[in-house]
Amino acid sequence: MRAPEEPLGRVRPTLVQDTPLAALAALAIVGGVALVAMSESVARIVGLAIAHGALLGTALTWTAGSGRRERWAPIEAALVLGAAAGCASLHPVGALGYAVVPVWLAFRRPAWLGARGPRTAMAVAGGAVFGLLLGAHLLVNTALTFGYRVRTGPLV
Repeated sequence: MRAPEEPLGRVRPTLVQDTPLAALAALAIVGGVALVAMSESVARIVGLAIAHGALLGTALTWTAGSGRRERWAPIEAALVLGAAAGCASLHPVGALGYAVVPVWLAFRRPAWLGARGPRTAMAVAGGAVFGLLLGAHLLVNTALTFGYRVRTGPLV
């Protein structure tokens, strides 16, 4: 009879509630070991894989329902990205190894491939604009990484 007196309180999730802290800690330890014990080129590959794998794996964990396998998604993502980065560093054509990442994502979330429902014109336009901005960002960063500078000249 207490239900009318005391309403059910809402559960408010915290920032780290579904965050895979154990996997992120393991990645941080591996990153620290890589910085100390490995050559600079290998440490850069490991660092890239850890940073992007942590972000991608955490996003996968946050969007998952539940399950023990999901808690280790950052490590799995770091391994996939590390293999792709290693291939890219060994051979110029090795950059095609990054094509494995969307295949891995499709394997992890097959429901995303078959997502049904109408796509509004605004959603498609928004996706195109964000994709264009991301592509421009990557092109500028790549140019700056290789030492090319942006300079302006006359419009004629």
